[in-house]
Amino acid sequence: MLTEREILALIARGDRRAFDWLFVQHQPRLVNFLTQLTGNPEVAADMSQDIFLDIWKNRSRLDGVNNFQAYLFRIARNTAYNYFDRLAVNDRFVNESKYTTQSAQAEGEYLFARQLMALIRKTADEMPPKRRKIFLMSRFLGFSNSEIADMLGIDKRTVENHITNALATIRQMIKLLVFLCVCLSELYFRV
Repeated sequence: MLTEREILALIARGDRRAFDWLFVQHQPRLVNFLTQLTGNPEVAADMSQDIFLDIWKNRSRLDGVNNFQAYLFRIARNTAYNYFDRLAVNDRFVNESKYTTQSAQAEGEYLFARQLMALIRKTADEMPPKRRKIFLMSRFLGFSNSEIADMLGIDKRTVENHITNALATIRQMIKLLVFLCVCLSELYFRV
């Protein structure tokens, strides 16, 4: 069994399996912590993904980390503070420009994009575990199909099949969403 320092050293040298292990060990607690800070599980899950992506991108810094959990939760606190700072700036912007057509349109597009991301995440959460993991690794962590296949010890074609099926499921959900929006808008404008 490797020590935490040994695992961090492996990650610093680019070992993705060690990183995957670290992710699996710490991500659930990180999401819980961020949910407590933000009050929003979806935002917490997004932040968690972003934090681990940043950790991977800056993995060379892990050599100097003595306590990964403390390091991780310090990053999480700073990420949450930045999130609230952005919200405050965003709220100020929205309040100052809410009466303009452009800002109303942009706000609508922003809300639609957030709702669409929430739908994609919810759809991904309902996928079989292996498909969900492959989809998240591909679309949210940015790994290539070959990298995913290597990390999971499966054939590249299997990875491609999982991603194709995941995207087909998401397309079906989006078509349903569009259909419901059209139906609701027709009802709204008839009244």
